[in-house]
Amino acid sequence: MFLNDHQQLHIESAAEEDAGRYSCVAENKPGRVEKDMIVAVLKPPEMEDYERLLESPENDSLTLTCPINDPSVEMQWLKNGVPITTSSKLQLSASRAKLHLMNSQVSDSGRYTCRAWNDAGEDVSNMDVLVLIPPKIVGPSFRSINSILNQTVHIECKITGTPQPKVFWSFDGRKLFPSERTQIRNNGTVLVLSEVQTNQEGRYSCIATNKVGRAEADIFLQVTVPPLITTPADELKVIKGQGQTIRCEVSGSPSPKVEWLKNGQKFDSAMIQRSSNLHYIHLREAQVKDAGRYTCIATNRAGEHRITIQLHVLVPPAIFEGDRVLQVKEKTMLTVDCQANGIPAPQISWKRDGVPVDTVEGSRLVIKSPKANDAGRFTCEARNEAGIATADFEIDVFVKPQFRDLISEIRVLEGERARLECKADGHPEPSIAWLRGGRLLEDMKNFILSPRGETLMILKAKRTDGGSYSCVAKNYAGKSEASFTVIVLNRPHIEELIDQNPKVVLNNDLVLHCPVLGNPKPKVEWFLNGVLVKGDRYTIIDDTDLKISSSQQTDSGRYSCRAKNEAGTLNTDYVVEIIGPPKFHRGGDANYEAVLGGTITMNCAVDAEPTPEIVWYRSDTAIYLSDNIRISDDGQQITIRGIQISDGGKYTCKAKNEAGSADIDLNLKILVPPNIDKSNIIGNPLAIAGRSIYLECPVTGIPQPDITWLKDGLVITTSEHFSLDQNNQTFGIKIVDIDDAGRYQCIAENRGGTAEQEFKLEVLVPPELETTEPQKHIKHEKDSLTLWCPVRYTPDSVSLPDILWYKDGRPIDTRSSSNIKITSEGQRLQLIKTTLTDAGNYSCVALNRAGETSLTFHVEILSMPKIDSSSQIAQPHVIIGKPVTIWCKVTGYPMPIIKWLKDGKEQNVMNRADIQVLENGQGLMILETKEEHAGIWICEAENNAGKNQLDITLDVWTPPVVAISPNDTLRALDTPITLYCEATGNPEPSLSWSKEGQPLISSVEGARISLKGKRLDIPRLRQSHVGEYSCIATNEAGRAEAVVHIDVLVPPIINRDNIEMSPRLPTGQTLTLLCDATGKPKPTIQWYANDTLIVNGKNNISNISLPDHGIYKCSASNIAGYDELLYTVSIVQSPWIGNGGTVQTVEGDITKMICDAYGEPPPVVTWQRNGIRVESGVRYIIEDKLLKILDTRTSDSGIYVCIATNEAGTSQQAFTLEVLVVPRITMTSPNDSVVPVGEPFSLKCGARGYPVPDIDWMVNDKLIDAENEGFSVGPPVVTKRGIKIINATEGDASLLVCEVEGLTPQIRWYKDGSPLSIESNMEFNEDRTELKIHASRLHDEGTYDCIAMNPAGNATQNLLLYVGVPPRITEKPRRIIVKSGQTAKLWCEAVGIPKPHITWLKDDQALEQAILDEYSDILKSVAVFPNITSEDAGVYTCKAENWAGTSYKDVDLVVLIPPTISPERLNVTGEIYDTVILPCNASGIPEPVVSWIKMPNVNIVSNGEKYQILGSSLAIRNIAAEDDGFYHCVAKSNAGQAIGSRRLIVIVRTTYIAARGDMPESDHNLLPWKQEYQDLPVNGTDGTLIRCLPGVREPRHTISGIAPRFIHTPQSQSVPIGSIVDLYCSAVGSPIPEIRWRWNNKTIDEETNTNGFSKLRLVLDNHEDSGEYACVADNAMGSITASVQITIIAP
Repeated sequence: MFLNDHQQLHIESAAEEDAGRYSCVAENKPGRVEKDMIVAVLKPPEMEDYERLLESPENDSLTLTCPINDPSVEMQWLKNGVPITTSSKLQLSASRAKLHLMNSQVSDSGRYTCRAWNDAGEDVSNMDVLVLIPPKIVGPSFRSINSILNQTVHIECKITGTPQPKVFWSFDGRKLFPSERTQIRNNGTVLVLSEVQTNQEGRYSCIATNKVGRAEADIFLQVTVPPLITTPADELKVIKGQGQTIRCEVSGSPSPKVEWLKNGQKFDSAMIQRSSNLHYIHLREAQVKDAGRYTCIATNRAGEHRITIQLHVLVPPAIFEGDRVLQVKEKTMLTVDCQANGIPAPQISWKRDGVPVDTVEGSRLVIKSPKANDAGRFTCEARNEAGIATADFEIDVFVKPQFRDLISEIRVLEGERARLECKADGHPEPSIAWLRGGRLLEDMKNFILSPRGETLMILKAKRTDGGSYSCVAKNYAGKSEASFTVIVLNRPHIEELIDQNPKVVLNNDLVLHCPVLGNPKPKVEWFLNGVLVKGDRYTIIDDTDLKISSSQQTDSGRYSCRAKNEAGTLNTDYVVEIIGPPKFHRGGDANYEAVLGGTITMNCAVDAEPTPEIVWYRSDTAIYLSDNIRISDDGQQITIRGIQISDGGKYTCKAKNEAGSADIDLNLKILVPPNIDKSNIIGNPLAIAGRSIYLECPVTGIPQPDITWLKDGLVITTSEHFSLDQNNQTFGIKIVDIDDAGRYQCIAENRGGTAEQEFKLEVLVPPELETTEPQKHIKHEKDSLTLWCPVRYTPDSVSLPDILWYKDGRPIDTRSSSNIKITSEGQRLQLIKTTLTDAGNYSCVALNRAGETSLTFHVEILSMPKIDSSSQIAQPHVIIGKPVTIWCKVTGYPMPIIKWLKDGKEQNVMNRADIQVLENGQGLMILETKEEHAGIWICEAENNAGKNQLDITLDVWTPPVVAISPNDTLRALDTPITLYCEATGNPEPSLSWSKEGQPLISSVEGARISLKGKRLDIPRLRQSHVGEYSCIATNEAGRAEAVVHIDVLVPPIINRDNIEMSPRLPTGQTLTLLCDATGKPKPTIQWYANDTLIVNGKNNISNISLPDHGIYKCSASNIAGYDELLYTVSIVQSPWIGNGGTVQTVEGDITKMICDAYGEPPPVVTWQRNGIRVESGVRYIIEDKLLKILDTRTSDSGIYVCIATNEAGTSQQAFTLEVLVVPRITMTSPNDSVVPVGEPFSLKCGARGYPVPDIDWMVNDKLIDAENEGFSVGPPVVTKRGIKIINATEGDASLLVCEVEGLTPQIRWYKDGSPLSIESNMEFNEDRTELKIHASRLHDEGTYDCIAMNPAGNATQNLLLYVGVPPRITEKPRRIIVKSGQTAKLWCEAVGIPKPHITWLKDDQALEQAILDEYSDILKSVAVFPNITSEDAGVYTCKAENWAGTSYKDVDLVVLIPPTISPERLNVTGEIYDTVILPCNASGIPEPVVSWIKMPNVNIVSNGEKYQILGSSLAIRNIAAEDDGFYHCVAKSNAGQAIGSRRLIVIVRTTYIAARGDMPESDHNLLPWKQEYQDLPVNGTDGTLIRCLPGVREPRHTISGIAPRFIHTPQSQSVPIGSIVDLYCSAVGSPIPEIRWRWNNKTIDEETNTNGFSKLRLVLDNHEDSGEYACVADNAMGSITASVQITIIAP
C-alpha cells in the first residue's frame, strides 16, 4: 500500500517476487522527476549439499567449494570445528566460496565446514577430506639378505599408505603363492622361506598397491655355498717369455673372495685377473722370478678352500757370447768352451755337419791334435725342455805347407820349356818363393811364374839353366822347402867346321872328325855306305873320330857318323876320296890345329920341276889375300892371323905346271879354350844341413873340356857323399852337413886352354835359443811388458832367422793393436800398457829354412778391482715382498774378494737365509724384500792390486691395494648405482675406471666419475652397462685392480657371428646347427624343423638324407625376452647311375644310349669316348641324359663313359657299343663262266660283316662239301694289298683282321718278323683271322704279318699297328692369383704319343699370346698376360690333342683388385637413443674382409648388444653422447687394404638436471646458474644444461685428454722405379690428433689431415724419391712418430 500521499510504498510480508527496481515519478507542468529504487528481498542461506567425502592424492592441490549459490551471504570455513586461518597451504578465493588446499598432506585430512549466513539466517555444509597416500615400503628399494643353505629366512616388508595397500610377493618376476616351504604372514608383510636351497636364490619382490599407487622393493636372497676350487693342473710349466695362465675356477655363493699367495706370501699383481668365476694369473711374458708356488684361496661366509699350483719357468738355453771364429796351428791342442745357462740346466752336445762329436769334455770341445780336416763349422747345442740353442764355431786350422805331386828331377831339351811344379797345400794358402843355389831367384828374363807362384817355367832352356832349384812355401803355420834338379838335354850337334869331302893319298891314314857334342854325351857309331864299319884298319878315336889306316881304294865311299843320346840323333855324312900317289916330291902335315884368336901357318910341300904354280883353295873357292890371310911368295905357305871358328875346315893346295897338276887337302881344326857360362851361376850358394845341393859349372869349348872339382884346393872324387853328372858339369852333395861349407872350384881344360869357377858354399842350420824353459812374467795392469826371444847367433850365421810371435796359439798381428810393438828384428815383443786381456801364454818361434824352435812365456796381469757401475743403478727400488738383485760386477786379477756392508755395518751375507749370494759375491738377491732392507749397501772389492767400493741406495716401495664397495651389484633396469673405490699405497695411487678392459670416461648419459676417481655413478642402468668394472690404482710401485660385476636382467641374444645361415651338406654327413644364446636368466632353447617342435631338442642330425632339408628354427627365451635364429638347410646327394652294359645296333641305324643318372641337385651328364669328351655335332647329339648317334658306323664301336656330376660329387658308368654289320659279298667271279670240259676252274666269293660271316658253296642248290671228289680249293688270296695301318689308343682294344679268301686256311701270325707270342691281353677268334688285343699297350706296337696257308698255297697280309697315348696334362696349379698390373703366366705341360698339340682357349676362342716351348716328348705352353687387368680374369682351358685323344685342363685366373671404400670419408648424424648404420661400401677382388675400429680404444667386437656388423656396415644401437667420434672401416684382402673414415655426430638434446646436493666435477657441457634461466621451460623441449646448485663460482675447466696412439702405421717397402705407393697412417687420442708427413726430415705441407687418418700417395719417378718417410701424429697431449724406409730399386 501507499502511504504519505504516495510518497511511501509499504509492502507487507515481502516475498521473493517483490524484489526488483521500483521507480517514483513526480511531475507537474514545469517538469518531471524520476527516482529508481532497488528492492532486494532477503532469504536465509541454503546449502545445496550438506555431506560430502573428498579424496586427494598426496601432494596434489584440492579445492573445496561451498555449495551455495548466494554470493551475498557471509561465509566462514572451519576444519574440525576450528575456524581456518589462511596460509600458503590454505587459501580462500575472493568470494570465500572456495578453499584451496595446496600440496595436500596427511595432516590436511579431516572435516571441513562451510558456514554461510546473512540477516535472514545461516546454513552449513560439511566436507570430509581424505588425503590418499601411495604405498611406501619402509627401507631401501633394494637390499640383500644372506642366508646359509637349509636355514629358514624371514623377509619383512614394512608398508605404509592410505588406504591400506594390498601386498603380494614375486620371485624373479613370477608371483609367489603359499606352499609347504613358502609362507606369507602378517597381511603379506612377512615372507617366510623354510630350508632355503640354492635354487631359491634370486630376486624377491614385495609389491604393495592401493588406488593411488604402487610400491615395490627388491630383496636379493643370496644362499651362501662354501667355496670350491677346480684347477686343470697342480703343476705348470712355461717357457720364459711365453704366456701362461694359472687358473683358479671358483664356485660358491656368494662369489668367494679370492686371494693369491706366492711361496706362502700374499701376492698382489696386475697380472691377477678375473672373468666371471674364473680367477687367473696371466703371465704375458713369463720371467724366472715368476716361478714358485701359487696358492689360490677362496673365502666366503661359508668357509674357505685353497689349492696350490707349482709354476716352473723354463728358460731356453742361452749360449754365452764369445769368440766364434777360432784359429789354431795344426797339432796344437784346441779347447773350445761352450757355456750356456737355462732352466733346467741345459745339456751340452757338439756336432759337426749334423754328426755328434765324441771329443767332448763336459761343455768343452777338445781337439788334442788338430789337423786340416778338423777345420770347419762345429755346432754347440744346448738343450733342455724349454728349447734348443745353438752356436756355430768356425775353427780354422793353420796347416804348415805340404808338398804334393813333386817331380824333383826335371829333364828338358835345350830350347824347350821346362816346368817346375811346386804344389803346396796349407792353410792359410801359402806364399811361394823360388830359389836357385839357395838365393832368391831375381833374374826372371827367361822365367815365368804362375799367379800363385806354384809353377816356375823356364821359357827356353839353356845349358846354363840346369842345376839346383828350391821352392819355399810359407804361411802362418810355418814354412817348407822342396828341391828340384833341372837337367838340360842337348841333342847331338857339331859346332866345328869339318871336312865332309876328305881326300887322302892312297896308303895314307885318314881321320874323319866327328866332334859331336850333347848332353848326355852322345854315343857315336860309324857306317860305310849304310853298313856298320868293322875291321882292323878302322879305329874309333876319342869315342867320336874314325881313323882309317893305310887307306885303300876300297875305302872310298859315303861314311856316316851317327851320334845318339836321349835327346835325339845326328847323322853326319862324309864322302871320302882315295887318290893316287901325289906328284909331290915330299910329304907334309895334312892336319893342323890352331887356337881361337891365334895364328897358324900351313905348308904345301911340293917339289916339282918346273916350279909349279900354286893356288890355295877353300871349299873350292880360291883364297885371296886379306887383312888376316898371308901367302908366302912361293905360294907354299899360307898364314892366318886372328883365327875364328869360321876359319876351320879344309884347305886345298893346287900345284900346276906344264906336266900337269896335283893338289893336296889340308885340314885346319880350331881349338876353343874352355868357357864357363857365369850368367846363371851363384857364387855364394846356400845349403841347408841335411839336404842335397847341386853346383853347376856349364862349360863350353872345342874340344869338349875336361872338368875337375876341388874343395879347398883338393881334388874331389866321386863317392856316396859327392856326385858328378853331365860330363862333370854338375857337382852334387847328397846330404849336406856343416863341414861341407867351404871353397869349391870347377876347373875346365882342353887343348885350347883352361877356365875355372869358384863357389863359396855356406851351410844353413836351424835356429837355436839360449833357453827353451818356459818363462813367467807378472805385471800390474797398465805396466809395460817386454818379452825377449833369446835367439842364439853364431859368428858363422849367414842370416837371422824369422821370428814369429803367438798368443794362446794364435798369431799376433801388430796392425790390429797400437799397444803391441815387435822390434829388434822380431826378438823383442813389447806391450806398452798392459790390460787384463793381455794375460795368457805367449810364444816366440824362430825359424829359417833349416827348421824352427820356440819358447813359451806365461804372462799374468794383476789388475786393481774395477766395479762396473753401469750394471747397477745407484738408487734401485723394489716392491715389498719381491726379490731384488743388486750387482757389484767386479773385474780384476787376481779375482778380488768382495765384502758387503749396509749402513756402514759389515753383513754376513753368506749365512743369511733371506739373501742369496750370486756369482761369488758379485750379486746379492734379497729373496723377499722387507722394509728393513732399505738403506745404503756398500760393495767393497779388494785384491793384491788395490781396493774399490760401490754405494747402492735401495728403496722399498709398496704397491697399491684397492677395494670396491658395495659388493652387491645386481640391479634392475633403469635404477641407479654408486660404486666407491678405496685405495692405499705408497706413493698415493692414482685411480681410473675401466669396463671390460676399456677405459671408462665420464658422460652425461652414462657413467660419471667424481672425487678423483673414488666414486662412480650410473644414474640409470641399461643393458649396455652390464659387465665387469675395474678400479685401477697405479703408483710408481705397481698397479692394483679391484673388479666388480654389474649385472641386470638381459633378454636372450643368439650369437650370429661366423654362423652359416644357409648350410649345404651332402647326404650321409652330420648336420650340426649352433645356437649360442646368452641372457639372464639363462635362456631356454627349443628347436623347430619346418615349424614342428623337435622333441629331443638335439641340434645335430647324423647321416642326413634328402628329407632332412628345410627351415630349422632355434628359439631362445627367458622372462626378459625372446630371440630366434633361422637356418635354411639344403641337402645335396652325389650322383649315381642306374644302368650300363652293352648296347648293340645295326650299322646305319640311330643309336640311343640313355644314362639314368640321379642326384640332388640333378647332375649334369657328359659323355666320353676313349677318354675324350663327346661334344654335340653332326652325328653326335646329346640331349640331357641321352646320347644319340646318327648313321651309326663301325668306327663308332667302343666304350662310352657316362659322367654325372653335381656339387656333391661325380659318378661314372661305362657303356659298350657294338655295331653289327650285315654280311656283304665283296668279291666274286663273273656270273657266267665258260670252261673247257675236263679243265679245272675256280670261283671266288669274298664276304665281310660283323660278326664274321660263314661262307657256304652250293651247286644247283646243293651244299658243296669241299672234300667231295671233283672239287678243290684254291690257295688263299689276300683281299687287300699293301700294308694296312691300324691306330689304337693305349688301354683300348685293337682288332687286327687277316682279310684272306679261300678254303679256310691255317693262319699263322708274326710280329716284327718273329712268331707272335700270345700274351694275356691277346685273343684269337675261332679261325684265327682276327687278333684282338685287349687294353693295348705301347709294346704291342709293331708290324704284324698274317700268313694264311692251305694245301694250295699261302698268302701274307701286313698290318702295321700304332699304339697312341692320349694326352695327359701334368698337374699344375689350377688357380693362379695375381694382382692387377702384374704379369700372369698360365703354364700347361702335356705328354702323349704322338706328341700332343696344345692350344689355349677362353670362351671357345684360341688365345694369340700363347708362347710354346717344345722339347723332347713334353710340350709346354704358357699364356702370358702382361699388365693384367680385371677383364683378363676368367677360366682358361688348356687343350692338348693327338689322334689318340684330347685332354682339357681348366685354369682359373683370379685378378686381385685392391680394396676400395667409397666414399673414403663420410659424416653420419643421429640423435640420442637412435640406431644408426655406418656404411663401409668396400669392394675389391677377392671380396675384402671388413672390420671396424672405434676411435679411441673401444672394443666393438665384444659389445654385441651395442654394435652389430651387418654385412660390411656397422649398426650402433641406442646411441649415446659418448658414441660421437670417428669410426674406421678397414677392408683387407690378399690384394691389400683400404681404410675408410666415418664420423658419427650425435645430436644431444639439452636436459634439465635436478639438484643432487653436491658440486659435480667440471663439465664443459654444464653452465653456471644465472637468474635469467629462472623462467626457461623445463618440459623436455629445447632447454639448457644447468648446474645443480646456484653459485657464485666461475665454472672449473680441467684439460683432460689422451696422448696420440697409432692404429695403423705405414710399412717399409722396396719398389721398382715408376711405382705408385700409398702410405696409410691413422692415430687416436683426445683431442683427435693431427696427422702430418715428413720426408727426410722435411715437412710435406700439403699432406696434413686433422681427422686422425691420412693417406700419402707417392709417385716414385726418380731415385731421389727414396728415403725416410715419417708419419707424425700430435695433439695437446703429446706427439708420436712412425718412420719407414722407401727404397727404389733398379728394374
